[in-house]
Amino acid sequence: FSNYSFFIQSLNLNSSLRYENYSNYNSTFLPGLGINLKGSFWQLYFTGSKNYRIPTFNELYWQPGGNPDLNTEKSINLETGFEINKSYGRVIQFGMHTALYQNKVKDQIKWLPNGSIWSPQNISQVLSRGIELETAVSDIKKINIVKFNYRYGISEKRKAEFFPPPPDIRSLFQENHENGYQYRGHQSG
Repeated sequence: FSNYSFFIQSLNLNSSLRYENYSNYNSTFLPGLGINLKGSFWQLYFTGSKNYRIPTFNELYWQPGGNPDLNTEKSINLETGFEINKSYGRVIQFGMHTALYQNKVKDQIKWLPNGSIWSPQNISQVLSRGIELETAVSDIKKINIVKFNYRYGISEKRKAEFFPPPPDIRSLFQENHENGYQYRGHQSG
């Protein structure tokens, strides 16, 4: 594993290169790149990487349902985002984070129903993408915090490979909306 980083005023560039070698699977190089541009109270970033995951022991040999014929999962992951952290006087702190992501996966390993037994299968091509938003307001000591968040994601199977498709497969590749609110505080008295 190697990582090299240097700063030019408010610009940070990171790169990585990892080599994976397993006796039963092909070896591969996995590059990564990150760019981060910082201002006085904000930052803009981009990351990209190639990833690789071999099947786990359970995915291969679980009884009943393991699948010894699984391929390795390969992906290209991209994310870009924007963050703000700003204090207003000596009382309030405001933070916001927004991120967009996309993951293109080949041979994704997913547990799917096969009759009454679930078994891991390779999904030839899956595209996942989405957005994440989070906003927080707190006192400067972070004793009282209010947070709001929203996440939207969608995963799509890019090739049809199950004929007929298992009854539950549609639910594994649909849109997903999540939102939340959190308050944490302290009362004196």
